[in-house]
Amino acid sequence: MSQLLFTWLLSSCLTAATPAPLTVDAFFEVSWLREAQISPDGRYVAITVAKHNEKANKTPKAIYIYDIKSKKTKGLTAGASASMATWGPDAKELYYIATPDGASDSQLLAISPEGGNPRVLTNSCAALSAPLVAPDASSVAMVAELYPTCQDMACNCAKLAEKAASKSSGQVYDDLLFRFWNSWRDERRSHLVLFDMKNQQLRDLTPGSYDVPPLDLGGVQDIAFSPDGQYIAYVSNHDETVALSTNNDIFIASIKDGKVFSFPQGKGSDHSPKFSPNGEKIAYLSMERAGFEADLPRLMVYSFKTKMVTKLAASLDRPIREYVWAPDGEGLYFIAYHHGKKPLYYFSLKSGETTVIADELTYSHLSIAKDGTIAMIGEALNQPPELVVLSAGNHKEIARSEFNKAWREKVILKAPEELWFKGAKNENVQLYYLPPATAKEGQKVPLVLLIHGGPQGVFGDDFHPRWNAQMYAAKGYGVAMINFHGSIGYGQKFTDAISRHWGDIPYNDIMKGLDFILEKHSELDKDKVCASGGSYGGYMVNWLAGHTSRFACLISHAGVYNLTAKYGSTEELWFPEWEFGGNPYDNPALYKKWSPHNFAKKFKTPTLVIHGVNDFRVPLEQGLGMYTALKRRGVPARLLIFTDEDHFVQKPQNIRLWWDTIHDWLNRYLN
Repeated sequence: MSQLLFTWLLSSCLTAATPAPLTVDAFFEVSWLREAQISPDGRYVAITVAKHNEKANKTPKAIYIYDIKSKKTKGLTAGASASMATWGPDAKELYYIATPDGASDSQLLAISPEGGNPRVLTNSCAALSAPLVAPDASSVAMVAELYPTCQDMACNCAKLAEKAASKSSGQVYDDLLFRFWNSWRDERRSHLVLFDMKNQQLRDLTPGSYDVPPLDLGGVQDIAFSPDGQYIAYVSNHDETVALSTNNDIFIASIKDGKVFSFPQGKGSDHSPKFSPNGEKIAYLSMERAGFEADLPRLMVYSFKTKMVTKLAASLDRPIREYVWAPDGEGLYFIAYHHGKKPLYYFSLKSGETTVIADELTYSHLSIAKDGTIAMIGEALNQPPELVVLSAGNHKEIARSEFNKAWREKVILKAPEELWFKGAKNENVQLYYLPPATAKEGQKVPLVLLIHGGPQGVFGDDFHPRWNAQMYAAKGYGVAMINFHGSIGYGQKFTDAISRHWGDIPYNDIMKGLDFILEKHSELDKDKVCASGGSYGGYMVNWLAGHTSRFACLISHAGVYNLTAKYGSTEELWFPEWEFGGNPYDNPALYKKWSPHNFAKKFKTPTLVIHGVNDFRVPLEQGLGMYTALKRRGVPARLLIFTDEDHFVQKPQNIRLWWDTIHDWLNRYLN
């Protein structure tokens, strides 16, 4: 081989291995770890992994098994999209939800962690979800949409068949919350059902015209068996008008006879029950203030013996996301928001002290084995999600999955810079800055300012599946993410500051943060800055349009434009009534004061408006109103509508169009 040919081949290999800026094609190759459940014996972790399939225009999910000792991973399910894996008590079988061949709805299946063919356990006419195996493996609790007037599954099946055969599309309503997120409700309610493993029958445990778990602010964490398997705790809202209420409460039902009892709880949201290992106590998360979905979740414990409720980790002014009991019952592990991350903590019942266990990454999906081994998913702004396993006792990391290891080696992922500045009220405000993936020395860098939703949300140190900062940095932009007043993880007072102040306090944070980052990084071009946000972030973009000419362009996704109109068309009414001090008929002042549509005459900045037709949280008309106002004012504007999406963009081909349209808009005004 000649020296010239050898040099060429070597150069080609090095070039092929050189990381490149992130593209949409590469983004579709990411493995999104969604759930992690460690087996009771601490040997395996079952992981649900989602991956975009652009050709099929779907994002199927599959269950993988991670062997903690060998650190090997293998796929467990094939074919139908599978998720919600939960272990049997002896760890010999894994139960999960999928739609088997020939079935019309999702069913319960079981499979050995060693692999093989799964067993289809149910043949329900109603779709099943959220499985939880009883401690004695005699039954599996799940959630199903059932008719409150029915006393058995046969009645439900008959009604479903009747509905399917009907040609009428009409639906009569007599109450509020008649639609939710992206679908219109019918007479059915989410009920807790019990599948008896012996007689292979489903039984409705929560008959009545209410949802278990609650339609909003509820989820799979709201169901728990007692250690002896004789009782099951669940969460439901029994207020007359749930559209105006966050009063979720914990109920405990006897498996044997269905009798239900409860214990004293507040008017806010009480949820996420978990029995102590000896069954003498039940822990839960509690929000004190009624009607406020972003109140501080406090960790509480109720003793069945003393009938007393105790508040745990009372000095921790951070919202707890999820938790588990330590196997010995002497403490609890929990994940809470803190300054853009979600560290793992331990609270000792004996000492009353809270200790940080792990804070390298942003963690989620916490689970624990009987020996104390901990499994969770960890990620960061420059780290796609991976499974992280901590040892029992000293909590050292003993294993980490490599689903995205090879992928990370192919792309440029910039590390974020954490900064603080003096914002509104002269208080400290955090900002994450991500430099461009590539930049020419001496050349000015355009800036994209990302604004998070919520508004009680946060731009955290995580690898976001939609508002992914690396996707902006890949195009040569600097990226700033300001966690303005209202963000979570900075103390409840900081979070509360945005309520009834949508347009002033966070606006001041954003403008001061913009000045700060432009001064901090002199390479940034102050004349080429674009603001982009979704939901409340879209609202703030619309607000910026009427209050400043600092930006070269704007991008508003699912943004609120007319607050009064939104009140009458959104689903959960407790939210606007808390945020603006009542309804717009009795208390119109703040709706008028903070509504972007009242400042449409000042619109000048080129704006891209994006909205989903099936968005019932911020209805379509909000985006249409913003776009129409811009066009009538003669402002350059573009409208991107997804007829098959809701508050989010989830179909792969729509995701590509979303990114292509955004990048085209940014390129037009920033390059």
